[in-house]
Amino acid sequence: MKHIKQWQREAVVAVFLSLMGCVAAVAHDFSAGSIYYNINEKTLTAEVTCASNTYNSYSGQVVIPATVTNSGKTYKVSAVGDNAFRDCDGLTGVVFGSNVARIGKRAFLNCSALTTMNITAAVTQLDDYAFAQCGALHTVTMNNDAPLQVGNCAFLRCTSLSNVSWASCANLEGRGGVSSLGTNAFAECTSLTSIKLPGEIEHLGTTIFNGCTSITSITVTAEQSRQVHVGDHATVSNYWWGDLDVELTAIKPDPSNPGQSRLLEFTVTGDVSEGQSLELSIGERQTRYDLVVPNSAIREDSNGTFILVAPSKATPLATRYTAT
Repeated sequence: MKHIKQWQREAVVAVFLSLMGCVAAVAHDFSAGSIYYNINEKTLTAEVTCASNTYNSYSGQVVIPATVTNSGKTYKVSAVGDNAFRDCDGLTGVVFGSNVARIGKRAFLNCSALTTMNITAAVTQLDDYAFAQCGALHTVTMNNDAPLQVGNCAFLRCTSLSNVSWASCANLEGRGGVSSLGTNAFAECTSLTSIKLPGEIEHLGTTIFNGCTSITSITVTAEQSRQVHVGDHATVSNYWWGDLDVELTAIKPDPSNPGQSRLLEFTVTGDVSEGQSLELSIGERQTRYDLVVPNSAIREDSNGTFILVAPSKATPLATRYTAT
Protein backbone atom coordinates (compact mmCIF):
# COMPACT_ATOMS: atom_id res chain seq x y z
CA MET A 1 0.00 0.00 0.00
CA LYS A 2 2.83 2.36 0.83
CA HIS A 3 4.41 1.59 -2.52
CA ILE A 4 1.16 2.47 -4.34
CA LYS A 5 0.83 5.79 -2.53
CA GLN A 6 4.47 6.59 -3.28
CA TRP A 7 3.84 5.85 -6.97
CA GLN A 8 0.72 8.01 -6.95
CA ARG A 9 2.62 10.92 -5.40
CA GLU A 10 5.37 10.60 -8.02
CA ALA A 11 2.78 10.49 -10.80
CA VAL A 12 1.10 13.64 -9.50
CA VAL A 13 4.45 15.41 -9.28
CA ALA A 14 5.34 14.29 -12.81
CA VAL A 15 2.02 15.60 -14.18
CA PHE A 16 2.46 18.90 -12.30
CA LEU A 17 5.96 19.38 -13.67
CA SER A 18 4.71 18.54 -17.15
CA LEU A 19 2.02 21.21 -16.86
CA MET A 20 4.59 23.70 -15.61
CA GLY A 21 6.68 22.97 -18.70
CA CYS A 22 3.68 23.64 -20.93
CA VAL A 23 2.98 26.94 -19.19
CA ALA A 24 6.61 28.01 -19.48
CA ALA A 25 6.51 27.43 -23.24
CA VAL A 26 3.56 29.78 -23.81
CA ALA A 27 4.70 33.33 -24.59
CA HIS A 28 1.41 35.18 -25.08
CA ASP A 29 -1.67 36.38 -23.19
CA PHE A 30 -4.15 35.86 -26.02
CA SER A 31 -4.42 35.60 -29.79
CA ALA A 32 -6.69 37.30 -32.31
CA GLY A 33 -6.67 37.07 -36.08
CA SER A 34 -3.72 34.62 -36.02
CA ILE A 35 -1.56 37.18 -34.16
CA TYR A 36 -0.34 36.64 -30.61
CA TYR A 37 -0.34 39.44 -28.03
CA ASN A 38 0.87 40.36 -24.55
CA ILE A 39 -1.13 43.07 -22.80
CA ASN A 40 -0.57 45.82 -20.27
CA GLU A 41 -3.78 46.37 -18.32
CA LYS A 42 -2.63 49.67 -16.79
CA THR A 43 -2.05 51.38 -20.10
CA LEU A 44 -4.52 49.28 -22.12
CA THR A 45 -1.79 48.57 -24.67
CA ALA A 46 -0.78 45.36 -26.40
CA GLU A 47 2.40 44.22 -28.10
CA VAL A 48 2.77 41.55 -30.73
CA THR A 49 4.66 38.50 -29.51
CA CYS A 50 5.35 34.90 -30.52
CA ALA A 51 3.21 31.83 -29.82
CA SER A 52 5.88 30.08 -27.76
CA ASN A 53 9.52 30.23 -26.79
CA THR A 54 10.41 28.14 -29.83
CA TYR A 55 9.69 31.21 -32.06
CA ASN A 56 8.87 30.72 -35.79
CA SER A 57 5.20 31.57 -35.14
CA TYR A 58 4.24 33.34 -38.38
CA SER A 59 4.38 32.92 -42.14
CA GLY A 60 3.22 34.78 -45.24
CA GLN A 61 2.02 38.40 -44.95
CA VAL A 62 1.05 39.63 -41.47
CA VAL A 63 -1.08 42.77 -41.02
CA ILE A 64 -0.87 44.27 -37.52
CA PRO A 65 -3.99 46.26 -36.55
CA ALA A 66 -4.05 49.61 -34.76
CA THR A 67 -6.16 48.14 -31.96
CA VAL A 68 -7.24 44.70 -30.78
CA THR A 69 -10.13 43.58 -28.58
CA ASN A 70 -10.09 40.81 -25.97
CA SER A 71 -12.74 39.96 -23.34
CA GLY A 72 -14.62 43.16 -24.08
CA LYS A 73 -11.58 45.45 -23.71
CA THR A 74 -9.87 47.31 -26.53
CA TYR A 75 -6.09 47.65 -26.50
CA LYS A 76 -3.86 49.92 -28.58
CA VAL A 77 -1.21 47.83 -30.37
CA SER A 78 1.83 49.93 -29.51
CA ALA A 79 4.80 47.64 -30.13
CA VAL A 80 6.25 44.59 -31.79
CA GLY A 81 7.77 42.82 -28.81
CA ASP A 82 11.17 41.21 -28.37
CA ASN A 83 11.59 38.07 -30.51
CA ALA A 84 8.04 38.40 -31.90
CA PHE A 85 8.88 37.30 -35.46
CA ARG A 86 12.25 35.74 -34.71
CA ASP A 87 13.30 32.81 -36.92
CA CYS A 88 10.11 33.03 -39.02
CA ASP A 89 11.66 31.64 -42.19
CA GLY A 90 8.28 31.69 -44.00
CA LEU A 91 7.47 35.33 -43.20
CA THR A 92 7.31 37.38 -46.41
CA GLY A 93 5.99 40.73 -45.18
CA VAL A 94 4.59 42.75 -42.27
CA VAL A 95 2.31 45.79 -42.31
CA PHE A 96 2.55 47.80 -39.10
CA GLY A 97 -0.52 49.33 -37.48
CA SER A 98 -0.66 53.09 -37.08
CA ASN A 99 0.03 52.88 -33.31
CA VAL A 100 3.19 50.77 -33.41
CA ALA A 101 5.96 52.95 -31.93
CA ARG A 102 8.61 50.37 -31.00
CA ILE A 103 10.10 47.34 -32.70
CA GLY A 104 11.74 45.22 -30.03
CA LYS A 105 15.02 43.39 -29.68
CA ARG A 106 15.56 40.59 -32.19
CA ALA A 107 11.97 41.14 -33.37
CA PHE A 108 12.78 39.99 -36.92
CA LEU A 109 16.08 38.19 -36.33
CA ASN A 110 16.79 35.56 -39.00
CA CYS A 111 13.64 36.17 -41.07
CA SER A 112 15.24 34.72 -44.17
CA ALA A 113 12.32 35.25 -46.59
CA LEU A 114 11.69 38.91 -45.73
CA THR A 115 12.65 41.10 -48.71
CA THR A 116 11.23 44.58 -48.03
CA MET A 117 10.28 46.52 -44.92
CA ASN A 118 8.24 49.71 -44.61
CA ILE A 119 8.74 51.42 -41.23
CA THR A 120 5.59 53.47 -40.58
CA ALA A 121 5.40 57.06 -39.35
CA ALA A 122 4.63 56.28 -35.70
CA VAL A 123 7.74 54.15 -35.14
CA THR A 124 10.36 55.97 -33.06
CA GLN A 125 12.50 53.08 -31.83
CA LEU A 126 14.23 50.12 -33.48
CA ASP A 127 15.82 48.08 -30.71
CA ASP A 128 19.06 46.09 -30.83
CA TYR A 129 19.23 43.37 -33.52
CA ALA A 130 15.67 44.23 -34.65
CA PHE A 131 16.27 43.11 -38.25
CA ALA A 132 19.66 41.42 -37.90
CA GLN A 133 20.61 38.65 -40.29
CA CYS A 134 17.63 39.02 -42.62
CA GLY A 135 19.66 37.79 -45.56
CA ALA A 136 17.08 38.50 -48.30
CA LEU A 137 16.08 41.98 -47.06
CA HIS A 138 17.10 44.41 -49.80
CA THR A 139 14.95 47.54 -49.26
CA VAL A 140 13.98 49.40 -46.08
CA THR A 141 11.84 52.54 -46.21
CA MET A 142 11.63 54.84 -43.19
CA ASN A 143 8.57 57.08 -43.01
CA ASN A 144 9.09 58.40 -39.50
CA ASP A 145 7.74 61.85 -38.65
CA ALA A 146 9.65 61.97 -35.34
CA PRO A 147 13.36 61.33 -34.69
CA LEU A 148 14.12 57.62 -34.81
CA GLN A 149 16.45 55.70 -32.50
CA VAL A 150 18.22 52.89 -34.35
CA GLY A 151 19.70 50.38 -31.91
CA ASN A 152 22.95 48.44 -31.90
CA CYS A 153 23.26 45.90 -34.72
CA ALA A 154 19.72 46.75 -35.88
CA PHE A 155 20.48 45.64 -39.45
CA LEU A 156 23.61 43.57 -38.80
CA ARG A 157 24.51 41.18 -41.65
CA CYS A 158 21.57 42.08 -43.88
CA THR A 159 23.80 41.11 -46.77
CA SER A 160 21.27 41.92 -49.53
CA LEU A 161 20.39 45.36 -48.17
CA SER A 162 21.15 47.90 -50.89
CA ASN A 163 18.57 50.63 -50.38
CA VAL A 164 17.67 52.33 -47.10
CA SER A 165 15.41 55.31 -47.71
CA TRP A 166 14.08 57.91 -45.32
CA ALA A 167 10.63 59.15 -46.45
CA SER A 168 10.89 60.25 -50.10
CA CYS A 169 14.68 60.63 -49.98
CA ALA A 170 17.03 58.04 -51.42
CA ASN A 171 19.22 55.87 -49.22
CA LEU A 172 19.69 57.26 -45.68
CA GLU A 173 18.28 60.74 -45.13
CA GLY A 174 15.52 61.90 -42.82
CA ARG A 175 12.38 63.95 -42.97
CA GLY A 176 11.82 63.28 -39.29
CA GLY A 177 15.51 62.52 -38.92
CA VAL A 178 17.30 60.07 -36.70
CA SER A 179 18.33 60.85 -33.13
CA SER A 180 20.80 57.99 -32.81
CA LEU A 181 22.53 55.28 -34.81
CA GLY A 182 23.78 52.46 -32.60
CA THR A 183 27.07 50.57 -32.77
CA ASN A 184 27.24 48.23 -35.78
CA ALA A 185 23.77 49.42 -36.87
CA PHE A 186 24.47 48.53 -40.52
CA ALA A 187 27.64 46.46 -40.04
CA GLU A 188 28.41 43.81 -42.66
CA CYS A 189 25.66 44.98 -45.01
CA THR A 190 27.89 44.07 -47.92
CA SER A 191 25.46 45.18 -50.66
CA LEU A 192 25.01 48.72 -49.29
CA THR A 193 26.76 51.03 -51.76
CA SER A 194 25.95 54.58 -50.63
CA ILE A 195 25.06 56.36 -47.41
CA LYS A 196 23.08 59.55 -46.85
CA LEU A 197 23.22 60.94 -43.35
CA PRO A 198 20.23 62.85 -41.95
CA GLY A 199 20.53 66.46 -40.84
CA GLU A 200 20.84 65.96 -37.09
CA ILE A 201 22.18 62.95 -35.18
CA GLU A 202 22.47 63.24 -31.42
CA HIS A 203 24.38 60.00 -30.93
CA LEU A 204 26.59 57.96 -33.23
CA GLY A 205 27.79 54.54 -32.15
CA THR A 206 31.09 53.05 -33.26
CA THR A 207 31.71 50.94 -36.39
CA ILE A 208 28.21 51.71 -37.70
CA PHE A 209 29.14 50.66 -41.23
CA ASN A 210 31.91 48.22 -40.37
CA GLY A 211 32.34 45.61 -43.08
CA CYS A 212 30.16 47.45 -45.61
CA THR A 213 32.68 46.70 -48.35
CA SER A 214 30.55 47.99 -51.24
CA ILE A 215 30.14 51.58 -50.00
CA THR A 216 31.63 53.97 -52.55
CA SER A 217 30.32 57.35 -51.39
CA ILE A 218 29.06 59.19 -48.31
CA THR A 219 26.35 61.83 -48.66
CA VAL A 220 25.73 64.59 -46.10
CA THR A 221 23.34 67.52 -46.00
CA ALA A 222 24.31 70.89 -47.46
CA GLU A 223 24.50 72.29 -43.91
CA GLN A 224 26.89 69.54 -42.82
CA SER A 225 29.07 70.09 -45.88
CA ARG A 226 29.70 73.69 -44.81
CA GLN A 227 31.57 72.39 -41.76
CA VAL A 228 34.29 70.80 -43.90
CA HIS A 229 36.58 71.95 -46.70
CA VAL A 230 38.57 70.32 -49.47
CA GLY A 231 42.01 69.58 -48.06
CA ASP A 232 40.73 68.66 -44.61
CA HIS A 233 42.15 65.47 -43.16
CA ALA A 234 39.90 62.91 -41.54
CA THR A 235 40.72 60.97 -38.38
CA VAL A 236 40.67 57.19 -38.72
CA SER A 237 39.53 55.59 -35.47
CA ASN A 238 39.77 51.88 -36.32
CA TYR A 239 43.27 51.60 -37.88
CA TRP A 240 46.29 50.90 -35.67
CA TRP A 241 48.89 49.15 -37.82
CA GLY A 242 50.72 52.09 -39.38
CA ASP A 243 50.35 55.60 -40.71
CA LEU A 244 47.32 56.38 -42.85
CA ASP A 245 46.37 59.71 -44.40
CA VAL A 246 42.76 60.37 -45.46
CA GLU A 247 42.18 63.68 -47.25
CA LEU A 248 38.89 65.19 -48.39
CA THR A 249 39.49 65.82 -52.09
CA ALA A 250 36.06 66.84 -53.40
CA ILE A 251 32.63 68.06 -52.27
CA LYS A 252 30.05 67.61 -55.03
CA PRO A 253 26.29 68.11 -55.34
CA ASP A 254 24.38 64.85 -54.95
CA PRO A 255 22.83 64.14 -58.39
CA SER A 256 19.69 62.73 -56.75
CA ASN A 257 19.17 65.80 -54.54
CA PRO A 258 21.56 68.59 -55.61
CA GLY A 259 19.81 71.34 -53.66
CA GLN A 260 20.10 69.72 -50.24
CA SER A 261 22.81 67.03 -50.28
CA ARG A 262 26.54 66.78 -51.01
CA LEU A 263 28.84 63.89 -51.86
CA LEU A 264 32.18 63.73 -50.03
CA GLU A 265 35.11 62.07 -51.79
CA PHE A 266 38.29 61.06 -49.97
CA THR A 267 41.78 60.00 -51.01
CA VAL A 268 43.36 57.35 -48.79
CA THR A 269 47.16 57.10 -48.68
CA GLY A 270 49.00 54.40 -46.79
CA ASP A 271 49.04 50.68 -46.15
CA VAL A 272 45.39 49.78 -46.73
CA SER A 273 43.78 46.94 -48.65
CA GLU A 274 40.89 47.04 -51.12
CA GLY A 275 37.61 46.37 -49.34
CA GLN A 276 38.98 47.29 -45.93
CA SER A 277 36.49 49.20 -43.75
CA LEU A 278 37.66 52.50 -42.26
CA GLU A 279 35.78 54.58 -39.71
CA LEU A 280 36.29 58.30 -40.37
CA SER A 281 35.49 61.47 -38.49
CA ILE A 282 35.83 64.92 -40.02
CA GLY A 283 34.57 68.41 -39.45
CA GLU A 284 34.74 68.34 -35.66
CA ARG A 285 36.16 71.80 -35.37
CA GLN A 286 36.14 73.40 -31.96
CA THR A 287 37.13 76.79 -30.59
CA ARG A 288 40.88 77.30 -30.81
CA TYR A 289 42.69 77.48 -27.46
CA ASP A 290 46.25 78.58 -26.74
CA LEU A 291 48.43 75.80 -25.38
CA VAL A 292 49.40 76.46 -21.77
CA VAL A 293 52.86 75.08 -20.93
CA PRO A 294 54.02 75.05 -17.31
CA ASN A 295 57.46 76.53 -16.56
CA SER A 296 58.66 73.12 -15.36
CA ALA A 297 58.27 71.72 -18.91
CA ILE A 298 60.49 74.35 -20.57
CA ARG A 299 64.05 73.29 -21.44
CA GLU A 300 66.96 75.39 -22.65
CA ASP A 301 70.16 74.73 -24.54
CA SER A 302 72.55 76.68 -26.77
CA ASN A 303 69.85 76.99 -29.46
CA GLY A 304 67.30 78.54 -27.13
CA THR A 305 64.28 77.38 -25.15
CA PHE A 306 62.16 74.37 -26.16
CA ILE A 307 59.69 71.78 -24.85
CA LEU A 308 59.61 68.02 -25.42
CA VAL A 309 56.59 66.66 -27.30
CA ALA A 310 55.48 63.00 -27.38
CA PRO A 311 52.54 62.50 -29.77
CA SER A 312 50.28 59.63 -28.74
CA LYS A 313 47.95 57.30 -30.62
CA ALA A 314 45.51 54.78 -29.14
CA THR A 315 45.95 51.14 -30.21
CA PRO A 316 44.07 47.95 -29.21
CA LEU A 317 46.87 47.04 -26.78
CA ALA A 318 47.91 50.37 -25.27
CA THR A 319 48.66 54.00 -26.08
CA ARG A 320 51.62 54.42 -28.44
CA TYR A 321 53.95 57.39 -27.88
CA THR A 322 56.39 58.80 -30.43
CA ALA A 323 59.24 60.97 -29.28
CA THR A 324 59.88 64.02 -31.51
